[in-house]
Amino acid sequence: MMKTLMKKAALLLAVLLCISLIGCGAEEAEVPTEVTELPTEAPTEAPTEEPTEAPTEAPTEPPEPTDEEIAAQMAEAGDPLGAARYLIAQGKLREAYTYYDLSGLIANHGVHSAALHTPTGTAVSQGNGYYGQCDVGPMSDLVCIRSGYRHTVGLRTDGTVIALGGNGYLQCNTQEWTDIVELECGWFFTLGLKADGSVVIAGDRYNGKVEAGDWTDIVEIDGGQEHVVGIRSDGTAIACGSNSNGQKNVEEWTDLVDVSCGTYHTVGLRADGTVVATGSNDFGECEVSEWTDIVAISAGSNYTMGLRSDGTIVTCGSNRYGECEVADWTDIIAIAAGHAHTMALRADGTILAVGYNTAHQCDLDAWNVFE
Repeated sequence: MMKTLMKKAALLLAVLLCISLIGCGAEEAEVPTEVTELPTEAPTEAPTEEPTEAPTEAPTEPPEPTDEEIAAQMAEAGDPLGAARYLIAQGKLREAYTYYDLSGLIANHGVHSAALHTPTGTAVSQGNGYYGQCDVGPMSDLVCIRSGYRHTVGLRTDGTVIALGGNGYLQCNTQEWTDIVELECGWFFTLGLKADGSVVIAGDRYNGKVEAGDWTDIVEIDGGQEHVVGIRSDGTAIACGSNSNGQKNVEEWTDLVDVSCGTYHTVGLRADGTVVATGSNDFGECEVSEWTDIVAISAGSNYTMGLRSDGTIVTCGSNRYGECEVADWTDIIAIAAGHAHTMALRADGTILAVGYNTAHQCDLDAWNVFE
């Protein structure tokens, strides 16, 4: 046992000796005292994004032109009647009259009827032609037709006037007229409105009708049997001639856009579609105070007609020959009240007529002003 312990002690001693030798031969490693920072790269800026344009909206379609804009373009292109007919097709009869006076397409002041054939600019006429008032063959290049009791007149595109028929009062002496923009007839005289707002007159000048030749600033005119009425640019009225039944009492009227003269009465249309009247009321021809929505008026000898914006007609006054039997007429765009018969133009160009018909002045079924 002793030997065993001695062997273990010797072994332990040898191990310790080896450890000692190893510690003494190794150099101590220097511990670095400074901490070397690892090189760092400079911070890089975030990449700058390229500026982008704001998204553009898809191009918008231009707005559709209004009916009035389309009509204005047609009128500017030289087709005022086309502009009026376009608006009529859109149900805008009142607006149509701002481009073309449709009443100038039909006429029936006396015992004959006349109409303007728009495609050719020529005229047709029928009825009592004793004085040559129905011999309208020479008429051409017309834009308006009117008639007196025994004569027929036409306004040409160049502003000149042609007249034929009875000339006992020199009502057809219009050959030298120029620059005319509107044409009207009294019983035995003819009125022309010039572009400068002045008025010329041919024919019967009794009872002071000639005074109309001194008027200025006129935009509308008409004549009865013995009187003349004009509308100034400010919507007021002026009159001359006979005042036997108060037919000249228009001084207080305002806001007028049209005027029409019967034998002894006068009717005015206001801008708001109401109607005023003065003069003889023996047959109730002045009973218009309740009329509304009127776009055109026409005074016959002893009766009055009004055209509503819906294409129907109202009447008052004498109905001796059935001249007021128009209650069932529709789609009307122009009216003409005569001595004792009535004419009306429909949107399709056909013409209706009723009343005194001894000379077949109402037999107009074959006429069409647009075809």
